[in-house]
Amino acid sequence: MSAPPAEHSAPTFAALTAPEYLVFTSAREAVGYASRLCGTPAPTDPPGEMPELGPERIVLSPTARTRLRGDYLGRLLFNELAATADVRVSETAAHESSFAVTDDAVAVSTPLPETTVATTSEDTPTVERAREAAAQAFEAGEPYGLPGGTLSTFRERVAEEFDEDLQTDFISALQAPGETPDQQRAVLAAAANDCSLYAVSKLLEDCGLSSKATISRAKTTLEDAGAIATTQIKQDVGRPRQRLHLVGDDSLEDESDVAAVIDAVQ
Repeated sequence: MSAPPAEHSAPTFAALTAPEYLVFTSAREAVGYASRLCGTPAPTDPPGEMPELGPERIVLSPTARTRLRGDYLGRLLFNELAATADVRVSETAAHESSFAVTDDAVAVSTPLPETTVATTSEDTPTVERAREAAAQAFEAGEPYGLPGGTLSTFRERVAEEFDEDLQTDFISALQAPGETPDQQRAVLAAAANDCSLYAVSKLLEDCGLSSKATISRAKTTLEDAGAIATTQIKQDVGRPRQRLHLVGDDSLEDESDVAAVIDAVQ
């Protein structure tokens, strides 16, 4: 599930200039860092341009990558950062904390309730040990591969194949509060725009965010809950397809999280 960017936690080493290595053991911190550098994605605004002095090399732990897979918006936003750096996924990156290394400093994240700060050291031996650990993790890693593409490319494709309203509603749905899974958020955004289930599921599958089967199951769950309805789209050839429609939130007293997403896209 996507957390609103404000809930993604970025350690203060986001202020370090041109880190040589970034090692993320937490997807939350990786997305928070990307949000700080790329700009928090408001529903109607594109991501900001990456600074010229961004990180050179990024290492993700396998756990961080796995969590990114379940976070549509977080993954697309992190990929804005990943598109400008060499990103590896490494088993040897399973450190207790995320950290950043520059030429003369190392900053280690320290989680606190509802936030993360960083402890910075300029002690030469400490910096060298951190650089060596980061380099070893990087060299042992496999390419990240940008699964799902970037937020910019996703927005462009949605705007080209659908319209600006759906693009805005996708982002609004993914940023809405609550624990609604991202695949259901995507379906609700599509239903708010009376989209074809086939077209939306194909878009999300082509973009590497979800399979058609996963979106179909999300549609069924929301239909059973009374949040959406479907109508048949007549076709001259092939099986009829379904069009999604938003029913509303009046009957969703027991589904407050789903109602919150509906409020965000209405």
